[in-house]
Amino acid sequence: MTAKNILLTWFMSIGLTLVNVAQADVLSESKPTSNTSAKLHRVVFDVSVNEVESYKTLLRNVSNLKKTFGADNVQIEVVAYSKGLDLLLSKDPELVKGVDSLVTESGVQLAACGVTVKSRNLAASDLPEKAKVVDSGLAEIVRRQEEGWSYIKLASYPPQP
Repeated sequence: MTAKNILLTWFMSIGLTLVNVAQADVLSESKPTSNTSAKLHRVVFDVSVNEVESYKTLLRNVSNLKKTFGADNVQIEVVAYSKGLDLLLSKDPELVKGVDSLVTESGVQLAACGVTVKSRNLAASDLPEKAKVVDSGLAEIVRRQEEGWSYIKLASYPPQP
């Protein structure tokens, strides 16, 4: 074997060793360890429609997120503005119970748009006790997104014939 072949073989073996070490590091970093804390998922729901089916979907979505990530690993805020404020004003017993359970059982934060509250001549006392009035629903959503929260727009469902 020539000196050139020996050096080439030596460099190749060092290169393969470095690749194997790098792969081992990557693999060891991707495996969860027992002391790894779970990630906190922060989600803001945009509620601007007045549809009972959409509200029921919201309740299911929140429940599914809590089950999937674990109740302690997800923080949720529901921002209601425009027609969506009706979710917080609903007198429908099923929705009232659902909204109440969002807060008491799921720890969801409710935010009502102050612009909408004012334009409808409402007071904070007209809203559920746990709802906070924010200056603007849209501004609240923008702030949450700037803070890294995931954004989910509540879907509108067409009327069924």
